[in-house]
Amino acid sequence: MKYFNLCFFVLTFAGLTAAFSQPESVWEDSHPFQRTFGENGVIVDTVAMLEPVFQTIQHELAQEFKLDGIEWIFPFDRFDLSSAVDVDNISAAIGDTSNSTYMITDQQANRIIIYDRFANQIINDLTNFSYFSPMDADFMTDNGRARYIVAFSGGNRVVIINHINRVIWEYGENNELDSPSDAVFINNTAGEYLVADKGRDRVIIVNDDKDIVWQLAGDTLNNPVDVEYIASSDSTSPDEILITDQGNHRVLIVSRETKEILWEFGADSSLDENRLLNTPKDADRLRNGHIIIADAGNQRIIEVDRAGEYFWEFSNPVSGIEDVDVELSDKLLAVQEFTPDSSQPAQKKKLPAILGFSTVIKASPVYNVDKKVNFRQLLWLADTLTQATSVKLQFRSSADYFSKDDQYPLWRGPTGDTTSYYILSG
Repeated sequence: MKYFNLCFFVLTFAGLTAAFSQPESVWEDSHPFQRTFGENGVIVDTVAMLEPVFQTIQHELAQEFKLDGIEWIFPFDRFDLSSAVDVDNISAAIGDTSNSTYMITDQQANRIIIYDRFANQIINDLTNFSYFSPMDADFMTDNGRARYIVAFSGGNRVVIINHINRVIWEYGENNELDSPSDAVFINNTAGEYLVADKGRDRVIIVNDDKDIVWQLAGDTLNNPVDVEYIASSDSTSPDEILITDQGNHRVLIVSRETKEILWEFGADSSLDENRLLNTPKDADRLRNGHIIIADAGNQRIIEVDRAGEYFWEFSNPVSGIEDVDVELSDKLLAVQEFTPDSSQPAQKKKLPAILGFSTVIKASPVYNVDKKVNFRQLLWLADTLTQATSVKLQFRSSADYFSKDDQYPLWRGPTGDTTSYYILSG
């Protein structure tokens, strides 16, 4: 009997010892899920039925991104316009702080219109000209009153029109011009005008008395279609003239003083093929000294510097490009070809547009997901235009974001490396 009591006591003590020495079990997220007992190993014969948890986490972007695409098109459905050949932002000249006033040359309708984009209204419509086929227009103010200089290829005239649509000066009535394609005011006290006399393969400067005071002719040019006068910023440098020499597939800068070609781009056969031009339509000097070019034959817009070291190309093809400028906001203002109704491809229109793009990285804020996750899908919404919008995305984790190993945090694409992208095309 004593033996039985002793045996019972030992078994009970052993059972209590096992119960109190067992560590708390913990389920861990691994492959597969496993339950562990601290450092005592894994219970391999334990089965757990885990219900998967699916969760969608949505964040609104804190800012709007304008990527490679069309940000604005002239409202042709409200105002009849189909054959624009030139557009200029004249906001600064008239004191429009909203930066929304445009001068548009409508070749087929034989008119120049002044359009306020924010108000969505035409504030001046210059029509009823004696000549036809306006190719380009320039704007200036004289004692606060508007002046327009217009090159008409039909009629072979360059005319200056005042604020009440009256011609106050014209040149070409004695057969001095042949299909002029551009004319600009020279902002000096001499009363001079720069003209691209395309049909005679020359660029000339004419004064108020209709005397030719400068010209570049001979075999140098072939169908010059666009000109810009670059006034010297100091007294030691000569004024320069930027010429789009379409027939020679190049853009050049010429010294007014010596007529020496100071710079040219586009026709050098030693250049990389990507840097060759094909029937360029327009070129403008930017505030940073670079030159932006409407390379019509290659359906593109490019920007280059005079040292030949910088080259940038707008990433999407630009069909039927006629004109390109860069606004004060650094956005591209262009005239290009559109097919508003895809079911009527023959009804193409050439319209002013603002091309949205960015050449710098746009980054969203850090979004806290609150847990470690493996993303099965990443979804985003974007307003796109078919064949005009392209989006390339990369992501980074908080570990990359806060890493001090690199100067910039690492961005990663779908393969987990830094060279792949999530791509969305309109």
